[in-house]
Amino acid sequence: MSELAQRLGLAKGTLYLYFETKEQLFIVLFEQMLEEWLAELAQRYCCLPVPATPGQVALVMAESLEHRHPMIRLFPLMHHLAGNVFEEEEMAAFDRRVLSYLLPVAQQVERCLPDLRPGWGFRFLLHARAVTIGTFQRADKPEIARRVAIENPDLRGFDITFEREFLFAVEALLRGLLEMSGDPQVE
Repeated sequence: MSELAQRLGLAKGTLYLYFETKEQLFIVLFEQMLEEWLAELAQRYCCLPVPATPGQVALVMAESLEHRHPMIRLFPLMHHLAGNVFEEEEMAAFDRRVLSYLLPVAQQVERCLPDLRPGWGFRFLLHARAVTIGTFQRADKPEIARRVAIENPDLRGFDITFEREFLFAVEALLRGLLEMSGDPQVE
């Protein structure tokens, strides 16, 4: 809080007029980053041809995350933190706001991939979040872990880049969802 107040040219006490805790401030900042990213992502999807390929949809998402590593690092903390800070009504309001940011993106994904089952654009985004977290955690490792992976031929498979592996995983996710969309036994 002190560092932020200094950067903003405010007294630390002034921040506490607006936010009772640093966790509340964190949530507001994260939500702003998320809203900006998802608005940009929806706009980028508007520019894709119809039908688009799963690779095109995956590439747009991967490119949109290239400069958002701080936001990605915060993904795994967000709901746990919100669940500890918010009361039920505040949590519901937060989730509704996040849903309002996600739905336009989900609709654009379904527009780009017309063979995707209705409602599965949202399902895709939920699973893409998990892929984002897991892939980023694997790729964003300390220098010693990277060096060990590079210097030991049997461990080179652990030397991954987020962008390459994320693109691979998201495209695979989309291909799987498209394949499953045609199966009437899948819910």
